[in-house]
Amino acid sequence: MTQWIALSPQQHRHHGFLAADGDYPLAMGWPHVGILVAELGQLLPHYVLGFVRDGGVCRPVALLTLDGQRNLYLNSDGRWISSYVPAWVRALPFRVAEAAHGKQALCVASEALTEAGGTPLFDSKDQLTLAVKRRLAFLQRCQHLDSVTRDAAHALDEAGLIEPWPLQVKQTADDPGHVMEGLYRIRRDGLRQLSAEALETLCGDPLELAFAQQFSTYRISQLGERAKLIASAEQTTGAVGDNLDTVFDGSDDDDLIFDFDT
Repeated sequence: MTQWIALSPQQHRHHGFLAADGDYPLAMGWPHVGILVAELGQLLPHYVLGFVRDGGVCRPVALLTLDGQRNLYLNSDGRWISSYVPAWVRALPFRVAEAAHGKQALCVASEALTEAGGTPLFDSKDQLTLAVKRRLAFLQRCQHLDSVTRDAAHALDEAGLIEPWPLQVKQTADDPGHVMEGLYRIRRDGLRQLSAEALETLCGDPLELAFAQQFSTYRISQLGERAKLIASAEQTTGAVGDNLDTVFDGSDDDDLIFDFDT
């Protein structure tokens, strides 16, 4: 499990961090990743969306696996193999965590912290370097959008539109299949039965999130195909090619690191 270390100039003025640059080995064991309503348009062509419950709170996620173990969007070296990388993945190796007295602290994953080389964390005046400031600004933007996203998911939950999702998946033709636990989806009949007043209440982010989740389910078969291609590639060459995303996406865009709107 990743250890997150709160940054301080006293302890880390001579440290650096290893920038992701498209490699996200920290996400290797993630079965899913949280999503933001602001990125729904970019997510839909590439991911199956659902919901999970975390401490009683319902939050939307993009599914990354079929077996709960292997992240199908990473090659064996940790490189993301889809042309759109979800925002919370791009934030790696940083995160903002709750600190003492209700404050928040900028943290870096221990695996990315280095005393030799890397991108400096602090300058000669013990201020965050520009590279770290950019990532902090990105995280702060993500946090704001996460609050909006949670409100949208809560509105759908309160309206009784979220139900357990017994998603049964198969990775091969001979696979008897298994049910992925802990997933939830939008209740289709619930949407159809909403009153005009309820629809007006949910208009905007909640309904966009609801329809995005439903439309994304057509990508389930692609998760199975992705699993087959990865298994085949690893058996043949021992690694997954960086161009696997083009099999599914038909594009390659490296300009989305700090962008939700294009």
